Amino acid sequence: MSVGESFGFLDHKSDVRNMLQSSYRIFRYWTLSRYRPIAWLAAHTALGRRLFVSGRDDPTGMGMWTTEVHDITRRRMESSTTEEKPRWEHSMLDQWLAAKSAAGEGIPLSDIEDQLVSDVLGGPYALATTLSHLVTTMAKHPQAVQRAQKEIDNAFSQQTLSTPSPTYTECCALPYVDSCVREAMRITATASPRWRCSPDRPLRLLDWDVPPGTAVATSPFTISTHPRLYGDNAEEFVPERWLEASEEQLRVWNAYDAHWGFGYRKCPGRHIGVLVLYKTLVTILRNFDIKEGDSGSSSLVMLPRQL
Repeated sequence: MSVGESFGFLDHKSDVRNMLQSSYRIFRYWTLSRYRPIAWLAAHTALGRRLFVSGRDDPTGMGMWTTEVHDITRRRMESSTTEEKPRWEHSMLDQWLAAKSAAGEGIPLSDIEDQLVSDVLGGPYALATTLSHLVTTMAKHPQAVQRAQKEIDNAFSQQTLSTPSPTYTECCALPYVDSCVREAMRITATASPRWRCSPDRPLRLLDWDVPPGTAVATSPFTISTHPRLYGDNAEEFVPERWLEASEEQLRVWNAYDAHWGFGYRKCPGRHIGVLVLYKTLVTILRNFDIKEGDSGSSSLVMLPRQL
């Protein structure tokens, strides 16, 4: 979807050029960059830039992915002169390369490559975080696992779930599974939205006077765990709240759902992400029993179910 070709992980059934292993390092640094002191160091000091800002020459981390995207972009530009078509046409890369302003100017290649790196890494990171949190959270709530498995088993016995892989629409029709996915997304903090700067004139934002050039952002996690919206147990995993809520309450919750962003800056891949969450959870609970590891451990135990 982003670059019009695969990186080869599925084709080779293994890590390619250690890119996946390298991505773990990126995610660790991304987690640190959420803290304001770290972000300030990276932006304003030589030491911070050396520790947290990656370049294309770096053999691991972001540098490796930046190089990969750069090479793909160059190959695509070269193939356009020979009219050789990519494996998947109409990717975001193809559209951005073809985009022109009214004056006939294209998008700078550096901007295209920066955005592609964010798309390639940002989407899987947010999705993996939410999916991991969903499964581990349910493992801590055995009653939720049992109720979801019973719902899934009944649906398979009634042949309302396709075999071997249910469709997204079929998975969404499972009320309790749907409530578990919604609840997990609500209490999972993924990537924070980019900070935006106020214009070069005073800005009135609700009851606040924002000075020119001030960075402004929201916190999706704070919104989705606010007691005024979800009650005193707002930070707890309670899937039943979605089944017991009124139509008006659901409308309010949907309006304040910030997991994928707001407005026209919403994540463009959110539909694929939601599809993966539903289908993966149903597949896991259909085939495995999940539970917490030993006391004091953060590990997860998955055992094949006897169906």
